[in-house]
Amino acid sequence: MIYLLMGLVSATLFGISAVTVYGTEGLLANAWIDYVFWWLIAASVGLALVESTAGLRCSICRRVPVLPVLFDEVL
Repeated sequence: MIYLLMGLVSATLFGISAVTVYGTEGLLANAWIDYVFWWLIAASVGLALVESTAGLRCSICRRVPVLPVLFDEVL
């Protein structure tokens, strides 16, 4: 949950600072501002998903003991 909050706050601060620096016309002229804004939000959602599925990932790794053996045979 903290990642979502941090992502939304950082995207909001970035948006406000972009408006103060470039103005509303600059937002329309510079497409990268929109990309950065949405990537900040998407990154926070991704981090929240990774954090919430930690138990699932660990249980899958415990059930598949063959994976380390496969990598040892290849090397």
